Amino acid sequence: MARAAAAGKLAGGDAGRYRHAADRHAVAAARGGLGAAARIASGGGTVRQRLAPLGIRPGRHDARADRGRIRPRYRPAPPPRPAARSSRPGPGRSLVSGRASRERAAGGRIAVVDYQSGNLASASRALEEAASRAGIDVEVSVTSDPDWIRTADRIVLPGQGAFADCARGLSAVHGLRAAIEDATGAGTPFLGICVGMQLMAERGLEHGETPGLGWIRGEIAPMHAPGLRLPQMGWNELVFTPGAHPLTEGLEPGDHGYFVHSYALTDYDPADLVASTEYGGDVPALVARGNRAGTQFHVEKSQRVGLRILANFLRWAP
Repeated sequence: MARAAAAGKLAGGDAGRYRHAADRHAVAAARGGLGAAARIASGGGTVRQRLAPLGIRPGRHDARADRGRIRPRYRPAPPPRPAARSSRPGPGRSLVSGRASRERAAGGRIAVVDYQSGNLASASRALEEAASRAGIDVEVSVTSDPDWIRTADRIVLPGQGAFADCARGLSAVHGLRAAIEDATGAGTPFLGICVGMQLMAERGLEHGETPGLGWIRGEIAPMHAPGLRLPQMGWNELVFTPGAHPLTEGLEPGDHGYFVHSYALTDYDPADLVASTEYGGDVPALVARGNRAGTQFHVEKSQRVGLRILANFLRWAP
């Protein structure tokens, strides 16, 4: 009877006073009329008849009954953990890079080393253009991240300016020089451009004596070109023996490269010389030993010839 009384008060506009569960049922019943409220309060009629004024059908869940309930916040299950990967290399794979060491595919991940020197943007664009023309898939990244460089498929070291400044810049980035030496020591193909090629030598004499990487014999000394302007700046002919090295494949006698330099490699091992140019005497233009190579001229500025050498480098499997 209390529920019927509550319903009567609701009909009189006094609904705001009823906050208990029994009163709320009476309020809901009042929506179906006082007669329905009386049936609910007295328990008369069937279950279906008693619940019909509330809009509830037996056996069905009423979503309104959940309104106002505090539900626990949904927390999705964490994603499954990936299976652990063994740090031990499989057969024929390198401990340093984890890639196949017996057979090297063309292209791949190319690290253009960023040590605040060199035409980084020009070098990366030239690599992408050479790869596109040759139909080689590459991922070129300008980076100073030692871990990325260690796992790259090929490394390019541009350079411009003074030997001493470039050597200091290479050593200024923690772990960078060690990453290059580790990767190339494990067989990763390397290409130095201009001062990047000069850094392969034992030492440089520009602005004092500065140690180089020591990969090839010789030192970087001032050029002697009587009657010629220094630095050498412009196009000059490449002198090489066709077919002597994979990097010169497709080049022809009389092809030119674009040079900008006033220091050059001297006292070198003739076995490391791939191509030279003439400027007051023979000047090394392209050197290579094992999987490490370098060009004194700017391949990224040497148009067709430079793009061909870069494409050869992307295919090179020393």
